Amino acid sequence: MKIGIFGSYNAPSIGDHAILEGILSGFHERLHSPSFVIFSFAPNATKTLLMQDVNLRTLNAAPIMGPTSPTSPPRHRPTPSHSPPQRAPFISALARNLRATRRDLKIVHSFSHWRNIQQEIAELDVLLIGGGNLIMDMFGGWPIYPLIYAFLARRVGTPMMFFAVGAGPLQSRRGRWYFSLAARWAQALTFRDSPSLEYAAHALRCPQEKLHLSADPATLLSHPNPNASPTTSGAPRIGITLTPYFSPAYWPNADESAYRHYLQNMAEIITEVQRQFDAHILFFATNHPNDLLPAQEVRALLSPHGRDNIEIIENRMTIPEMLALLDSLDLFIGTRLHSLLLAWIANVPSLALAYQPKVAHFYRRVHMDAYLFELAPKTSVPPTQIVMRLREMHEQHDAFQRRMQIEMAQLRQEAMRSIDMAVEIAANRAR
Repeated sequence: MKIGIFGSYNAPSIGDHAILEGILSGFHERLHSPSFVIFSFAPNATKTLLMQDVNLRTLNAAPIMGPTSPTSPPRHRPTPSHSPPQRAPFISALARNLRATRRDLKIVHSFSHWRNIQQEIAELDVLLIGGGNLIMDMFGGWPIYPLIYAFLARRVGTPMMFFAVGAGPLQSRRGRWYFSLAARWAQALTFRDSPSLEYAAHALRCPQEKLHLSADPATLLSHPNPNASPTTSGAPRIGITLTPYFSPAYWPNADESAYRHYLQNMAEIITEVQRQFDAHILFFATNHPNDLLPAQEVRALLSPHGRDNIEIIENRMTIPEMLALLDSLDLFIGTRLHSLLLAWIANVPSLALAYQPKVAHFYRRVHMDAYLFELAPKTSVPPTQIVMRLREMHEQHDAFQRRMQIEMAQLRQEAMRSIDMAVEIAANRAR
């Protein structure tokens, strides 16, 4: 069976490649010698980050138009002090729509590129648009791409499905219209959490029979030797990922003061964690190098003594390297969804700082609400509560690991629903 996979795979996001790795693992569990065509915004990076020796080719998902993918923020963004004068909301919305329309037309008119992509799609048994939070327009350059891939699949008669996706936000009419049309052409849509399914049902007005609950494909990643014998006494090793929450260098709707407040809060949390545990703190990035900036800025806010036990892993790790690092940890604090999922795969008791709803959706689904702290602009997470929850995890380490294993087994079973549905859709075409 020949399977095409299109998603937001780009050079910085190791998390998105964990999703892709999980998809490949799931199909290998169900099929004998499947082959894959991966449509990636960074084909060479995708080849480098994947850990499986599988039959696949990577192709450039988009015409060559710039240095960033449509799901990445611009590399340079004016800070508030240098921002252009504010315009009336109607004028601003009109200007955004005009820019988006011009960009979309430029992408669509890359006829030679799309002709080649269409030929590739025509040879597939099924095309998957997924994993990740793909039904959204937070990054304005993104929505046109799923629409184009859905259109090309429909044009050549290749069945297509949205595969274990997250949904929301859709803030523009353009985004809602594009995704409604693409969803209409899909044979099925599976979602990684219930709120995404409910959001898509309302926003896209999809027939209920097309919508199915699954789980994040990253849960299908295999890890033969998860953390089995952690250090439960003495100074723990605690891993942390920090997203650049509201950073002017990263966030779509940046807010410098909110970003500074977040950094100060994270520095206060780490100071209290070090005071209570004398812990060795390791920062690493699942979105590289973007996650390194807040780590470096938080370290700079600590006292000279506090910086002594801080380590920042600056290189871009592969997924096996990241799992090996997680294996060495006693506890983990994560903002990025897939840093948390990788920690769960490595069986490391983890506390979540939810910078987006998708993180909260995951922790509620695995019944870990007590270990979930939702971030909000200019609102502090109490360091004493973080320490209290970490202490519980540290003192009851084995019990937490057993609990995580049970939840992960259930998630893997639910994630396989997307795999089975894709196989069935492809098989129906062959009949």
